Amino acid sequence: MNAIGEQSLPWLSAEKVSAEPDLTALVHEYSGLLYRVALSILRSPTEAEDVVQDVFIRVL
Repeated sequence: MNAIGEQSLPWLSAEKVSAEPDLTALVHEYSGLLYRVALSILRSPTEAEDVVQDVFIRVL
């Protein structure tokens, strides 16, 4: 297990490290959580949406 733990990033398993993650699944699974965290920090729905979009662009 790595430092952050495979359970926190299930798409980053040893079998899938060489394969690209299913981005649709990542967006569906993590976008709500990312949005809530960003909104709690930024207190702006528009800025929180921008942050979530930027995160997934960087993942690409």
